[in-house]
Amino acid sequence: MKKILLVSMLFLLVLGITACQDQETPTNTTEITVTEEATNVLYLGDDAPDFTTWFEIDNSILGNVTVLDSMITTTLVIMDGKISQLGDFEVIITYIDSDFGTHSEVIDITVIEYVEPVDFTWDTYQTTGLVKTSIGASNMTMNSEMEGNYPILVVNVTRVTSTDWETLFGYEGFDFIAGYRYTFTITAKTNVASGREIGVAFERNDQTRMFQQKLSLTSEYQTFTGYAISDGDYDNGKFNIFLGDISASELGEVIFKEIKIVESFEIITQFDNPGSAVWTAPDLTDMESYVNTLLSTMTIEEKVGQMIQGERGSVSPSDIRDYNLGSVLNGGGSIPGDDIDDWFRMYVLYQLGAQESSAGIPIIFGTDSVHGNNNLLNATLFPHNIGLGAANDPELMRRIGEVVAIETRLTGISWTFAPAVSIAQDARWGRTYESLSENTALVSGLVASFIEGLQDAGVSGTAKHFVADGGTSGGIDQGNALLTDQQIRDIHLPPYQEAIDAGVDTIMISYSSIRGAKMHGSEYWIQTVLKDEMGFEGFIISDYDAIHQLPGSHYDQVVDSVNAGIDMLMEPNDWKAAYNDILAGYNNGDISESRIDDAVRRILTIKYKRGLFTEDIFRYQPELLADEAHLDVAREAVRKSLVLLQNNNNSLPLSKNQKIAIVGPGADDFGLMFGGWSLGWQGAVDPESGAQAGFAQYRKEARATTIYDGFAEALIGSTGSLVTDVSQADTVIVVLAETPYAEYHGDDQDLGITTGRRAHPGNAAAIQIAQNAQAAGKNVVGILLSGRPLLINNILQHFDAFVAAWLPGSEGGNGIADVFFGDYNFTGKTPFVWYYDSTKFGQNSNSVNYNPNDYLFPFGYGLTYDN
Repeated sequence: MKKILLVSMLFLLVLGITACQDQETPTNTTEITVTEEATNVLYLGDDAPDFTTWFEIDNSILGNVTVLDSMITTTLVIMDGKISQLGDFEVIITYIDSDFGTHSEVIDITVIEYVEPVDFTWDTYQTTGLVKTSIGASNMTMNSEMEGNYPILVVNVTRVTSTDWETLFGYEGFDFIAGYRYTFTITAKTNVASGREIGVAFERNDQTRMFQQKLSLTSEYQTFTGYAISDGDYDNGKFNIFLGDISASELGEVIFKEIKIVESFEIITQFDNPGSAVWTAPDLTDMESYVNTLLSTMTIEEKVGQMIQGERGSVSPSDIRDYNLGSVLNGGGSIPGDDIDDWFRMYVLYQLGAQESSAGIPIIFGTDSVHGNNNLLNATLFPHNIGLGAANDPELMRRIGEVVAIETRLTGISWTFAPAVSIAQDARWGRTYESLSENTALVSGLVASFIEGLQDAGVSGTAKHFVADGGTSGGIDQGNALLTDQQIRDIHLPPYQEAIDAGVDTIMISYSSIRGAKMHGSEYWIQTVLKDEMGFEGFIISDYDAIHQLPGSHYDQVVDSVNAGIDMLMEPNDWKAAYNDILAGYNNGDISESRIDDAVRRILTIKYKRGLFTEDIFRYQPELLADEAHLDVAREAVRKSLVLLQNNNNSLPLSKNQKIAIVGPGADDFGLMFGGWSLGWQGAVDPESGAQAGFAQYRKEARATTIYDGFAEALIGSTGSLVTDVSQADTVIVVLAETPYAEYHGDDQDLGITTGRRAHPGNAAAIQIAQNAQAAGKNVVGILLSGRPLLINNILQHFDAFVAAWLPGSEGGNGIADVFFGDYNFTGKTPFVWYYDSTKFGQNSNSVNYNPNDYLFPFGYGLTYDN
């Protein structure tokens, strides 16, 4: 049998080189010819032996061979007896096959280029040419020590730093080549009690990153694997290891046992994908038979793998291959890079891993595109749901869903954890802005159109968080809903029925509890109500680490949640334990195969519906990101979301022939317009200072139109102007704000405009400016950027007009200017009651004793220029 093999070059930086062993060579041989350039790495593809033990070169040089996992093939690395010159060689590879015993193969190779591997030890890290000669982080010490017979590198953090992530050490001199894959493995641990994060990055020669990843270390050695594909040719690139933002409680050591960097010269042609303008839904005629046939051929291990979702920071493409994993997600702020192609390369690598798995089933990758593809730099960001509830336009929601799908799947990703169909009942809840409204009918009327727009464009939707996440006592995130079953059915359940009727692909379970019982363990609500009674046919996903809030051991949590009806477990870092526990539950008789089959059948069906089985790797054209048509939809959404709360003496609309001053914390800050879930879990960075507001470590700017920018653009060609001196202005616009937040970080028992937990610290000074300007006879207009109604009753007298702009997204500045200058009328209505004070917290238009006069602004309130 004759095979053409791919052979590549290896840079191997490794400790503990295996010693040579003299072995008798068996006589069974197979000739394999290698015609590409070669050194000491042989790619043997799917036909590589299970376990290779030794090799012989020209019957004279003996040595061991190590098998390294790579993305495309298995890599045989000759560790000792090296091919160290050009010419023709006969290599006998001897191995032990699990089925056929000991065999050997003769490989005839022609070496046309030889590169000496780098033997790396910690003692020589400052002198080896490939390694940096200085340590970037000045507050750390490094020492080479022995752990048993094994050398380790101990990095001791000696004091607290307030600086950003600093390079610990790295490797220079990589000549990155377009389309080539680069692989690293790191084995490390820490003695910091709470664990420690390290970062790794492949950097181009201009120091921009084509790959970056955080690794979470524990007290036990773990080996991490990562892959990058170069998007161009770069000389003198780097591979860096770095630490950052160390607090006093995180002082301690990081211990590195082994680092390997493999440079692979295999070009992945799937990456060269220009994308399509349109996604075509697959023909579903044969879907059921296809899924059933596939399911019948799967092993129990392959089935269990499909029920697991891990986070990209802890899942490698080889993990997908080895465990047949069904899904990967990127958590909030977990990004492979800022470019579209950084995301697509990552996606391609995961799908290639899936193609090489024993079942060959593609993954479905999940992301939080909750108001646009908000993890991707420069994507179109729409108003958060609270603003879309104020707009209350189903047809607009359909178009928004389509745009979100396109800008998500141009990275390849085909699943978003949206929309939230929560009915928020208490504005103190930190996720209020993710809710369209407190009103069940309003939310139910908008859900279906968004889902249809999203899924018709090729991206699976997720109705979340089932059920009553917005009904917890006191508005506490992940709290307890003290509601009767009938109250839940009347208020919180209807939007899910609308989503199911619209064909939503997935539903996510809530962290919260109902009368003390965690939703993730509720067989009644998940299996009996959602699946059996309501007829949901998609698959159910747990929330991020949410099963850990169930009682008992991890095994108990896994068994209880799966038996409750959850089909896929979102276990970001504990995915391997979840895999093992499902398998153990099956072997112990605690999880039936019928329950597993039901879960996997649902997962495979959704993958089929989104075209993952029936097409090559699909992406939309990258140039569709934030194109003019998409920005127009977002700008329209901003206009329709604005609610005019007060307009004394026809303060609005404004003339374009006057001088306008725009002040306050939100005047020129896109991060405050975005809110949470924007370029990071807790929100974007400040555009002026670059201060971090969440986990967006390397992202200091984004494409967006701030309020200041929007007004400046609107005044072009007019006699009006923007001025910085308030005393020179005819109108003073004061922009108040909340600071960005997400989930429980936004819970606020105060909600004061200056005293609330998330009230921007600049609000008080801005209100004083408004008071002084009004006293000076200026026309004073207030804008509030917030994720919920705040207590403003005691400041409204300082404003002639006041507008709730919510969290308007990337086109906020243009959309607000459109309406303020009268080019469009106000149409938005309050989707929540607006409290006078704290005495009505927790009450709303659903309350039995609801009286609109008890509120500063009742549900559905909003002025126009006509009234």
